[in-house]
Amino acid sequence: MLKKLLKYPKIALINTKNADFFGYKLVLDQEKIPYFIVDNIKTEFDAVILPKENTLTITNIVEYLKGGGTVISSWDFLEHQKGFSSIINAGVSSFTPFGDGVIYYFNKNFGEEILRTKSYSSSVSRNIFSQWLIHSFGHTINNNNKRQDRTIFKNILYRLVGPLTQIGYWPDPYQACFCQRIDADFPISKFYSKDKMITEMFKIVNEFDSVNFTIFLNHTFPKQIEKMKFLASSHNNVEFQSHGCDDKIKHKDYCYSLDLLTKEEIENMLIGTVATKGYKIFAPPCEQVNENVLQSCSDLNIKYISAGGLAKDDIPKKCFYKDKEYNIFNIPTSEKEFLDEPDANEAYYSNLFHNTVRDGSLFCIYFHPELLLKPGPKKIISKFLYYHVLEEKRTGKLWTPFMSELAEWWFMRDNTFLINGNLVYKDERTERFFLESNKKLSVIKWYPDHIKKVI
Repeated sequence: MLKKLLKYPKIALINTKNADFFGYKLVLDQEKIPYFIVDNIKTEFDAVILPKENTLTITNIVEYLKGGGTVISSWDFLEHQKGFSSIINAGVSSFTPFGDGVIYYFNKNFGEEILRTKSYSSSVSRNIFSQWLIHSFGHTINNNNKRQDRTIFKNILYRLVGPLTQIGYWPDPYQACFCQRIDADFPISKFYSKDKMITEMFKIVNEFDSVNFTIFLNHTFPKQIEKMKFLASSHNNVEFQSHGCDDKIKHKDYCYSLDLLTKEEIENMLIGTVATKGYKIFAPPCEQVNENVLQSCSDLNIKYISAGGLAKDDIPKKCFYKDKEYNIFNIPTSEKEFLDEPDANEAYYSNLFHNTVRDGSLFCIYFHPELLLKPGPKKIISKFLYYHVLEEKRTGKLWTPFMSELAEWWFMRDNTFLINGNLVYKDERTERFFLESNKKLSVIKWYPDHIKKVI
């Protein structure tokens, strides 16, 4: 039987190495959508992604458009820079066609229009006219990189190149992921009995034995660490990771800048990292990240952090700081931890959770153990796990790994590629992982209204 020949699109990302460039690159990498990083536009590309502050001339862009090319652009509103504002200033008016080319501005207004209005989106096709649409200042793909923006960007790519073939986020047959993190960094709990907190923690661990708990520990409390390790030895659903803490760093309303710590002090936290299963994950002090944290992790070969302060997304993502990309993934936590506040009730967390599950993303929420000593927060946590997490888990579609398992999965997924629709592995280790383990890769075709599994 002859295999139907398919033309796989060639997508180019213009290399600028600014924050906007990393925003686009981040989404392409997360989605495992094949692309090329280039310095100049070539006619062979089906679509060109143009970050702001690029060095291309108006002539370069217009000639590409005249040849039928398609551009996805950030809005560059600074007149002296060579973005599409330069073209407008040169006298190009709205809805003026450039040959057969099409321009898409990436912004929330346009994306929402595509998502909401079927009659409008059906009229959006390449090789017809140039699209100039209302822009939103300060709202590019990099500034608010949550699943809504990711979906908008994928919708634009879909309109350009048709259904997107990509690698699924989670092992087959799971469609979403949940991680439960506990922060046992005792300095913030100095007014509570550590022994009582540990007892209450393991009551929850015992009650929800089908949920995996990742407990982040402060290595400066060796006595409590030994006690928890002893208790964990009779439970299969507990792992320990390291939480960076220091007397100079206070949490909540007393949170100081992470810049008070030197690189050497950060490294001392990392050298004392506690990790009992698989990949090491570091939770930086105050959920903050700076250059010292990322460079220290790089120097000590720690490839994963968990930092709520970076939770601009809901799947693991690579970190960049001051226009430098690091080979370190952040496993983001939810925007709010479990708190004893009037508006932070069970419904608040369950709605966040179910929205994430519906969209096939990651929901990682954390709490501090002193909350288990308060009846209100303890009840919220228990009801959330029982009525929502366990209910979703029974469907067989929710994966509830240790965070170290999630780190390993995402590391291996990052080592896979799609070339002309076929899976390609970076090395034999990666191939063995997916062929021999029960964590199978899925390849899917993404449409705006549904996802269809193809492998």
